[in-house]
Amino acid sequence: MKRCKRDTVFSQLVRERSNWTCERCGCYVPEGERQRLHCSHIVSRKYRRLRWEPLNAVAHCAICHSHLTDRPHEFGRWVDEKLGRSVSDRLSELSQPIGKYSKPQLEDIYQNLKASLKQIQMMRADGVMGRLDFESPYT
Repeated sequence: MKRCKRDTVFSQLVRERSNWTCERCGCYVPEGERQRLHCSHIVSRKYRRLRWEPLNAVAHCAICHSHLTDRPHEFGRWVDEKLGRSVSDRLSELSQPIGKYSKPQLEDIYQNLKASLKQIQMMRADGVMGRLDFESPYT
């Protein structure tokens, strides 16, 4: 699936949210090696409504991402244990098909993602640690 500017910002936002730490194994990925930390979608990003949904993505190091991608049932159990069964249920609800987004809607999503990223980066600059959640960009 082709990546777009929203995917790039969303990926950075998810990884920044976790403070550049794998949410499964806990390894910190230092600057200069950041490509080793992935934005891991719980439900495939082919589902438009979930593509940039904060609930649908976590930060995983390359090893954990590969491990869980190859073992979807284990990934599901991990999600339920780490994030709660309610997240799985909500993602199931949100995965219902929708039509295409208009160009203005896509631009709004992009701007919302950028604003969330800036806010989290400012919080990090102020010394805030740990996982920082952000709002869904869908208006």
